[in-house]
Amino acid sequence: MLRVFFIGGIMCLLTQAGISQSQHVYRYKKDPAIGIHFSLYDFNSAMLISQIGLSKTLNSGSLTNIGNMQPGLALSFLDGLTDHLDYMIRYTGSFVDYPFPNSPGYEDEYLLSALDASVHLKLFSDKHWVSPFLSAGVGTFSYKSNYGAYMPLGLGLQVNFFNEAFLLIHIQYQVGVSENAANTLYYSLGVAGNIGSSKKK
Repeated sequence: MLRVFFIGGIMCLLTQAGISQSQHVYRYKKDPAIGIHFSLYDFNSAMLISQIGLSKTLNSGSLTNIGNMQPGLALSFLDGLTDHLDYMIRYTGSFVDYPFPNSPGYEDEYLLSALDASVHLKLFSDKHWVSPFLSAGVGTFSYKSNYGAYMPLGLGLQVNFFNEAFLLIHIQYQVGVSENAANTLYYSLGVAGNIGSSKKK
C-alpha cells in the first residue's frame, strides 16, 4: 500500500508541476538535454543493507569494491519543470547476473534493460554552477524473459557549464516493487548537453 501511495505522489507532483509551469515563467528552468552516463550496479551491498541496515553495513566495511560492481551505460533525456524541479527519463543497459529474490541467478550474464522516469528536486536553480538534488521515480526492467518494477530513490550533484552542458553524479537505492525485483545500489556519472537552441539565462 505504501508503494501505491508513493507512486501516486510522484504522479501528483508531476501533474502539479505541469500546472504551475503553465501559470508561471521560470527564468532558470532547464532546457531539454540529452545525456550519456557510465553506471555501476551493486546488488550485494543493497542485499546487506536490507538485511542488517545501512549503518551496520557501513561500519562493517562490507560495501562492494568498485572493481566487483557490474558496469553499464545509460542514455537520458532531461527537461525542466520549474527552476528547482527537473525530470529525467533514462534507459540503462548492463550485462549482469541478476540476483532474483528467493531464487538463484543465472550462471551466465544477460542483458538487463531498465527504463525509469524520475524527478530531481534541486537545492539551487541552474543559475548556479553547482547544485545538489534529491531524486525519486518509478521504473521497469527486463532480464531474459522476466519483467519487473522498481522505485529509484537517491541523491546527486549537478555541475552547470554555462547552461550548455551538465555533469551529473548520482547514487540511488533502487527498491524492488515487484516480487521478482532485487534491491540494488546504482551509481552513475554522466554528461548531458542541451538540444536545440538554448535560451539566454
